[in-house]
Amino acid sequence: MKIRNYKNQKGNVLFLILIAVALFAALSYAVTQSSRSGGDATKETNVINTAALTQYPNSVRTAVLRMIIGATDPLDIYFNKPDQFEGAGYTYVFDTTPDPDVNRTARLVFHPQGGGASYQQVPSNLAADAQAIDWAFTADYEVPLLGISASGSSGNELIAFAVGVTENICTRVNKELQQFDGIPVIGTAITIANERTATTTAPAAPTEPTPTQLTSTTPASPNWFSNKAFGCFENGTGTKDYVFYYVMAER
Repeated sequence: MKIRNYKNQKGNVLFLILIAVALFAALSYAVTQSSRSGGDATKETNVINTAALTQYPNSVRTAVLRMIIGATDPLDIYFNKPDQFEGAGYTYVFDTTPDPDVNRTARLVFHPQGGGASYQQVPSNLAADAQAIDWAFTADYEVPLLGISASGSSGNELIAFAVGVTENICTRVNKELQQFDGIPVIGTAITIANERTATTTAPAAPTEPTPTQLTSTTPASPNWFSNKAFGCFENGTGTKDYVFYYVMAER
């Protein structure tokens, strides 16, 4: 007759109970983490949105710098969208009898014979009014301590602006990329126009705009914009008009 070892059986049962407790603890932890995933998902979405907003102008900047290295004056660079390459108001771009020393299409950032960059709008989910935003390119403003100072004969940067982004994305951009927990304010709103678009009239020699510095009133000192090639600000005190900017070329 075979004698059962009850002592070993009791040891096996205790071991199985310990495994069950460990599995229950692991399951409880997983459930707890899952219940918290909503906040983490929001954070991850914000990170993705921040990357989407900043990576695109960086790719355009690469095209711009390539054109400058190829001897194109920054003030001779234009940002016509693809639907502004030809047609009413833009026929000069494909003029068959231009100055033979001037390759007009070579001045266009988004043209395959120019910078070869692709044109994209700022996605609607990053816009305060849920409408896709057209980028505004201008050389009207200077970032202090970036490039040549305002006291020189030149100094205005070539800048891309996205006007009307959400407060949330504005805050996130500054926090993630500038290590600044807040949104700087320009006290008196500035006018941001897309003035780097070529038309039917062939441009004259590049004209240097009067240097106008971007200056924050909040914080007032030091100037938040100093030496910052990109960031996000409120355009006018209390306007809730949030603007992201990215320098295409320091001058």
